[in-house]
Amino acid sequence: MDWKEIFKPPFMTDVYNPGTIWASNYEIVTSPTNLMDIAADHYVFGAERAMETIVEAMNAKCEGREPKCPMKLENIKYEGSKDSATVSFTAYGDKMSIEVRGWGLLTGPKNMPPEEAAAIQDEIGQFIVESVTEANKITTDGEQT
Repeated sequence: MDWKEIFKPPFMTDVYNPGTIWASNYEIVTSPTNLMDIAADHYVFGAERAMETIVEAMNAKCEGREPKCPMKLENIKYEGSKDSATVSFTAYGDKMSIEVRGWGLLTGPKNMPPEEAAAIQDEIGQFIVESVTEANKITTDGEQT
């Protein structure tokens, strides 16, 4: 099964919970992990702009268009293990991370074996990293190059 069958594009941010990305079919793609630990002056502005960047990069890649991201994210990477699936990055000098979600959905209602569920999480995590990496090539902190 392809991850796009479960997490249907386009994606959107959650204005009340920065760090949460929703699929258009209202499945949660990511949730915040350390975003709440960031200093208050950076938290609202930095976390919201970072999530807007990730969502714009993901949607642009799905739609086959050039992204118009508000900022460049540094050091983006995906780490998946049997216990967690996390995308981490740096924005405004703060290290941030979001958790790739779906384990309960995939192993519960979707009735997937753990290996298949882990593969789906890995695919969406890698897709986020690839999307932002591609967007970074044409974005310089608020300006398209």
